[in-house]
Amino acid sequence: MDPRLARGGRQMLAYDCNRFAYRIFRVLLRALLLNRSRRDAWLEKFWVGAFDLPTFMPAPISRSYRSKCWSVLLSKWYDEPKASECMSSIRGELYVDVGASFGHYLRLLSGNFMRMIAIEADPTVFKFLVENMPANCRAVNAAVADQNGIANFHVPQGHYNFGVGSLLSAQQRVSSITPTPYRTFTVRTVTLDRLLSTERHIDLVKVDVEGAEKLVLLGATNIMTKIDRWLIEIHSPTERKSIIQMMTRHRYRTNRLDGNHYLFERKTTKRQPGRQTSQA
Repeated sequence: MDPRLARGGRQMLAYDCNRFAYRIFRVLLRALLLNRSRRDAWLEKFWVGAFDLPTFMPAPISRSYRSKCWSVLLSKWYDEPKASECMSSIRGELYVDVGASFGHYLRLLSGNFMRMIAIEADPTVFKFLVENMPANCRAVNAAVADQNGIANFHVPQGHYNFGVGSLLSAQQRVSSITPTPYRTFTVRTVTLDRLLSTERHIDLVKVDVEGAEKLVLLGATNIMTKIDRWLIEIHSPTERKSIIQMMTRHRYRTNRLDGNHYLFERKTTKRQPGRQTSQA
């Protein structure tokens, strides 16, 4: 057996054991007849989610678990082969990850770009992002939107739902997430126009913001000419046509990679070898 596969199997076994223990912990809290809000408070205090060890574990053990297990877990959670293949073929000076989550694509592309900027709104996820991001990355704890200020951020509760928060409310979202209560809190919002105003050139911007893609683009109208490529996961079928039309007006050609992922390249950008364009 390939040693890498064996290591991957051990890492998944460690994760499965941790997830099982986490679920037992949830059952015990339920058995104590705690209401939903008190259970959530206990979970946030003692065990953030099934993806990580309980907070009372010694820090060296937790760091070891993350370093050994998270690369395998993230590759499974972000099973997006077309998007991964496309972005892995792009190299340059600056990569911007909007909705960076736990930093899967930052780790994947760390050798492709001289600098990286990771933007993540959820403060819990941001904490893990900072711990695991590459050395050539700068992290920003904010939600990218069409205005600078503050806004409500909505996160579905549950141990599988980390990294899928959105500026859109539950009623506004088109999502495959099992119906579940949401918790809402305020976050800082920033436009890409402000955040990237001093940058002269951006090679690639990836956007994964759970339905708020149009808000990101509306806040980037002044810097569109600086950006060579966008890779956008379009979550809402009703917004797909208007987003493609918006990018066409900004002189981007459209390449649909799979069901939800689209690559937009400026028409003046030199095409990289081995890439084919298919209009949506």
